[in-house]
Amino acid sequence: MKSAQLTAFFSCSFAEEDQPVNEYFRAIAEGLDVSCTNVSTGYVKTPPQQALEMIKESDVVIVIATPRTELAGSEESAMSAAVSHELAFAFGEGKPLLLLRESKVRADGFLNNYGTSLQFDRTDLQTAEFLKKAIAAIHNLKLGAVSEHQLTLSQEITEFVAERTSHLYELEREGNDFCWQHSIERRIRFTKPYNKPLKLTRWNDFIPEPPEGTNWPPMELCFEINGSSRPFEFTIEHEKTTSVGITANVKLSPPPAADDWIDYFVSFRGPYLAVVYSDDITSAQDLKHAGRTYNAFDGNVPVNRVKEMEIQFRFPRDYRLSPSDAVFFIEKGKVKVKVKVTVLSDQGKEAVIAFLGTGDFIGEASLPGQPRRITPFMITTYVKR
Repeated sequence: MKSAQLTAFFSCSFAEEDQPVNEYFRAIAEGLDVSCTNVSTGYVKTPPQQALEMIKESDVVIVIATPRTELAGSEESAMSAAVSHELAFAFGEGKPLLLLRESKVRADGFLNNYGTSLQFDRTDLQTAEFLKKAIAAIHNLKLGAVSEHQLTLSQEITEFVAERTSHLYELEREGNDFCWQHSIERRIRFTKPYNKPLKLTRWNDFIPEPPEGTNWPPMELCFEINGSSRPFEFTIEHEKTTSVGITANVKLSPPPAADDWIDYFVSFRGPYLAVVYSDDITSAQDLKHAGRTYNAFDGNVPVNRVKEMEIQFRFPRDYRLSPSDAVFFIEKGKVKVKVKVTVLSDQGKEAVIAFLGTGDFIGEASLPGQPRRITPFMITTYVKR
């Protein structure tokens, strides 16, 4: 299994005598696929705001607390002012934190309030026993911080790259009820000869109760190639198909070579592809954001590593939903992310209503009350890296 990669803000002293200690712990972290970043110079020359912004963008924070100033009437020393401030920033941002503290440094409450801590002497760094402890401490920090989606991304294949992906989640009227369709348009470019099938998967995160006296229809799958570097034929093999999920493999002939590309379209359709009514939600969790609490449910979160991504949501008029009935926000971005939010009128005219970045949100959570007349709308997001 491949290792998921994380970014750590590496807080440390810039004193020359501390460099061997910093290099020791940095080497362990990077050996565990935790990429370390820091400001380029000491505290005097670099505004604390730069460190704060880097801490916000990081997945975890590793603090190396080495002695800087001797404390009067004590054999202990204080850590550098820069490291102390960065430690406080990390705590304020709620970042997963590992404090690696030299034994001469006064803790001042940090041990109880600032996540995981490991004490060391410089002579310890030469022993195999302490090396095991340091590796375990950084590894456990990483395990506590890596998300399921990051782990999924780390296992992605590397034989091709996605240059562009577009998702459309559309709720359509079907008879007396509604039906979901999730359509994906994607361009992939192969980086090496590819002899494997393309795997197509869509599964629900919830299992609703079936309507009384009715059969659950199986989910439907459609696949097409819209363009390619040269002609390809394809065959589809279904592994499993149910009313709440589907898994299939697409085999391409001839096998793609390096630098071949294809534009393909795939759609998944079914009434139980995502939540239609709030009563269908069997599990949810409170989400706190910007001082408010929302009843959040991840019906589907696309996991993509792509240069450019577009997401659209469309709802029919008689579903009685308006843009103010949902809140769209970016909780976290590994790169500089900008999202354009638009609405589409009945006449097909698009209007930009907001540009969002990491931590921004738009909309207000509410539930439809009395039946009211609203217009259909579409939310579109673009993600580039």
